[in-house]
Amino acid sequence: MLIFTFVLVHLTLPFETIAQNKKDSDDDTLRYYLSKSDAVVVAKVAEGLQSIGFDYNPIPVNVNSFHIQVIDSIKGNFAVKELISVKVTRAYNLCQSLPPEREEKIVLFLKGSGDSWFSADKWFAMQPYSLTLVEQLKQIQGQALKKTP
Repeated sequence: MLIFTFVLVHLTLPFETIAQNKKDSDDDTLRYYLSKSDAVVVAKVAEGLQSIGFDYNPIPVNVNSFHIQVIDSIKGNFAVKELISVKVTRAYNLCQSLPPEREEKIVLFLKGSGDSWFSADKWFAMQPYSLTLVEQLKQIQGQALKKTP
């Protein structure tokens, strides 16, 4: 038994060392989507949910338009409780291809054009609310702002 434990510990050490060397590599995805977006908000779905339709060229997507109430602005200049309209294009049959329900909390990565807001990406732009995700996004955005002169 002692030999088995000794071997097991020595086999796992290289993996722990690699994990420590790449401590922040998981944040690269979040950094990318933050940089790709004009705004990132935590929101609650308000009135006006409507499905606009589907687009099958080249990857099937569904398009939904709805109003959201901003709960927290991670990136961009939105006031808390501000109501905005968004159009979300989402890859069809992607875990959450159904539109969010009224009052559901979500995290949105948005692009803007005038007064219009739309999803920044068909794969990642609408995420279910997670306190851990929101805290990490705020930390990364804070670091990015500190680096910007």
